[in-house]
Amino acid sequence: MLWFYLLVNIGGFFGVPTAYLAKYVGFWVAYLLPGIIFFLLPPLLWYIYPRLQKMPPGGSDLGNVFRVLGICLRKSKFGRKGFWEAAKPTNLRIAGDPRAATVPWNDQFVDDVQRTFQACA
Repeated sequence: MLWFYLLVNIGGFFGVPTAYLAKYVGFWVAYLLPGIIFFLLPPLLWYIYPRLQKMPPGGSDLGNVFRVLGICLRKSKFGRKGFWEAAKPTNLRIAGDPRAATVPWNDQFVDDVQRTFQACA
């Protein structure tokens, strides 16, 4: 993901030299610069394709994220210490919650949801 965003930012930066090339040299150079980069990508993808690790789609965890958040909101106030602990299956089992046996996530998933919310904050 970091490589993807790095290249997106580099591509966005190419708007600056392209505008100056169009103003001071001509439109043909302004179109040539992104064109060269664009035409280098198919050979690069052809070269990288055998080295890619292909995995089948795993589906969406968005429903589970909302269920984790719902359990956490019912059990404690948002932002309090231990807010995310309430949705961990081990803590659900300790509390005697009947949902503990049926939740499709583990403690690591709840930690990942917590880290995602912290990163978005």
